[in-house]
Amino acid sequence: MISIGILSGDESATESIKLIQQFQDFKITGIVQLNDLQSVEGKQYTTEDLLENSDATFVDAPAPSFDLIRAVIKKSNHLFLMRIPTLSLGETTQLINLANESGSTILLFNPLFFTDENLKISTTLNKQKLITIRLPLRKKDIEHQLLSLLLFVMSTEKSELRKTDVFTFDRTNESGIVSLRLAFATGSIAQIELGGMFKASQSFIEIFQKEDHYFALPADGPNAKTRLQTQKNALQHFLEAIHQGSAISISLNELEQAIACRNEIRDKLKFLNCSLLD
Repeated sequence: MISIGILSGDESATESIKLIQQFQDFKITGIVQLNDLQSVEGKQYTTEDLLENSDATFVDAPAPSFDLIRAVIKKSNHLFLMRIPTLSLGETTQLINLANESGSTILLFNPLFFTDENLKISTTLNKQKLITIRLPLRKKDIEHQLLSLLLFVMSTEKSELRKTDVFTFDRTNESGIVSLRLAFATGSIAQIELGGMFKASQSFIEIFQKEDHYFALPADGPNAKTRLQTQKNALQHFLEAIHQGSAISISLNELEQAIACRNEIRDKLKFLNCSLLD
């Protein structure tokens, strides 16, 4: 039985509780709303109390900070992050080193990676490949959209990124296109197109593997039902990683590479005077 504490940005943490209660191997030790106290089964918990009394920590709060994540890892707690944390490249590197020292298992939830369709093929994607993605551009949230997609690509490819090319077709603020070409050490290529004029029906995520099959993954984003399944898949993966007992960092290494790539893309878009960043 693994005792798991919940750090939540939601006052009730209802969804987090329902998700974790589906696993018999987890026992919820307490819930803390960040910057507040919560009473659970008659007990009062602070964040520090929760970490002291838990083997693992489930964080479901917007943009968890470096200090919060570091505090969890320093307690040698295993860590499940439901949201992409707000980290600099240097902070991410520090957390990777700290996690390796503490033996913490860390998993960062990514809805695209933990779909049923992707998990079925993920272990077979071990050859040179071409990943092509076309999605509507979320202008108001472009940096988060980029980071989420890059995290999916890095988690799928799992090799060193060698080169990033950035192209823009800037018609108007609403209908421009950002086109990215990522080249990896293995020879794999990822091509990402984000456009204001693209409709959901024109979206796709496709993977072509050398001397192998072609795979098409859902590109329309998870609905309430499928998102719950992706969360359950991720938590099952987290549980299995803990039971293996290995000092591994799941997704933080990929996050480090995704942040570096996102920063480079942002700088190149600024150099190109891309109005999509306005």
